[in-house]
Amino acid sequence: MTVKLEALILAAGKGTRMKSELPKVV
Repeated sequence: MTVKLEALILAAGKGTRMKSELPKVV
């Protein structure tokens, strides 16, 4: 459960920088 949360936070942080790759993952 903790790993998933960390992955989500990491993905969100990366999404803010490269929104081109993650346009709408959530």
